[in-house]
This record gives sequence, C-alpha cells and structure tokens, in this order.
Amino acid sequence: TVGGVAYTLLSFTADSTLTVTKPGYFDVFIVAGGGGGGGITTETTAGGGGGAGGLLQTNAVLFTENQAVTVGAGGAGSLSVSYATNAGSKGGNSSVGTSIATGGGRGGGYASGADYDGGSGGGGPGIGLGGLGTAGQGNDGGAGSWLLGAHEAGAGGGGAGAVGVSGTSAGGAAGGTGGNTNTFTGGTVNHDVAGGGGGGAGNNSSNSGGAGTAGGGNGGVKSANGGAATAGTGSGGGGGGGAQTTANTTTGGAGGSGRIYVRFKV
Repeated sequence: TVGGVAYTLLSFTADSTLTVTKPGYFDVFIVAGGGGGGGITTETTAGGGGGAGGLLQTNAVLFTENQAVTVGAGGAGSLSVSYATNAGSKGGNSSVGTSIATGGGRGGGYASGADYDGGSGGGGPGIGLGGLGTAGQGNDGGAGSWLLGAHEAGAGGGGAGAVGVSGTSAGGAAGGTGGNTNTFTGGTVNHDVAGGGGGGAGNNSSNSGGAGTAGGGNGGVKSANGGAATAGTGSGGGGGGGAQTTANTTTGGAGGSGRIYVRFKV
C-alpha cells in the first residue's frame, strides 16, 4: 500500500517476462547494472570506482500485451593487463518493454575518456576525469586527485543520488550516494540501490580506499584489489589501489547486478 492505494508488487532479479492478462496501467522502477571498478598495472596512480546503474521510475505505463524484462548484469572489474585495458567494464542495461535504464559507467584505469559514461559516470583514475551520468538516471563520477594537485588517488563513481567524490591526497574517494526502493514499495521491500563504488587509494598513501555506497564496493588500499558491489543493488565496484610493481598489480571490483520492480493497482 502506497499513499493509501493498494498495489500488487512484482520483483525481478533476472531476465523474465511480465505476463499481462488484461490491458492496464503499470508503474515500473528499474535499476541497471553497476559498472566495474578500474585497476592499475605497474603504475603509481589508482583505479576509479564504477558508476551506479541508472535508476528510472516511470508511472502509468499502458501495457496491452506481455513485456520482456531484462535485468542488467554488473560490469566486470578491470583485467588490469595493460594501460589500454585496465578500466572496468560498463554495467548492463535493464528494461521493461521500452523503458530502459542505462548501465553504470566503468571505473577509470590509467587514462579516462567518454566511454566511462553511463547511467552514472565511472570515477576517474588518479590522473583522469570521471565519466558523465545520464540525465534523469544518475550522476557524474569524480575526478582523480592528480588533477587537483594531490597525490594520485582514484575518485568515486557517481550514484543515483549524488556525484562521485573526487580523490584527495589522503587516498581514494567515496562513491556517490544511491537511492532507495522504499517509496516505490511502500516499505514492503526496502533496499538501498544504485550507489557508486569507491576509488582506490594512491600509491603513496597508507589511507584506506574510498567507501562504496548503497552496496557499492570499497576502493582498495595501496596495492590491494577493489571490492565487489552487492548483487541486486546496481551499485558500482570499487577501484584498485595504486601499485608500484607488476607483482602488486591490482584489479577493480565487479559491479552489482540490477533489480526491477513492477506494480499495478489491485
């Protein structure tokens, strides 16, 4: 029951079909998969956190027939085998019919670029800018600390509720805050979702990596891997901490898979 109105609530955590037995109006709450965190290969900088998957709520959608439901997978953490491939992977899109939430941007590795954009932008690595979030679905990722005149450290990925924090000389930065399903479900189900992953600590920092939010993965400390996001939250994976040698190569954490709710009046 939401606002005095009784609904039937459906939850999807995997691909499925919404079976429509008669035409009617439906409300949908869609969370896309979160982006994977970036990692580092024999480099003094640190990986950025993955961006949260896009969060999209659409009310009073008319369905007259069955609808395909797609739940986006979380993006993989970085492979971290070369400068060209040490960014994470973008999260998968989630959709119900034609309503689509965009997967989260991947966390930055050695260098940043437009392909770190997504539902929420991935955080920049120690020497790069973060990605852009999709308007109405998520927020931008933060900037790496080297751009701010500090030791290289990774930035947090953007979340549904706020931009990712930029890195600092003290280490990796926190991911942007996420959203919550409580308003849509009326408290029947209460999940924190779509938060950014934290950035990795800089090579010269003994501080912890940045904190993930709403199920996002924490950034790794120096020479440590980033943490994975919680499945079903659409949150971003944490960035890997700065590494000095090949033996200390670090990888980013995987993003969390998405989640979809559909409700209709009883």
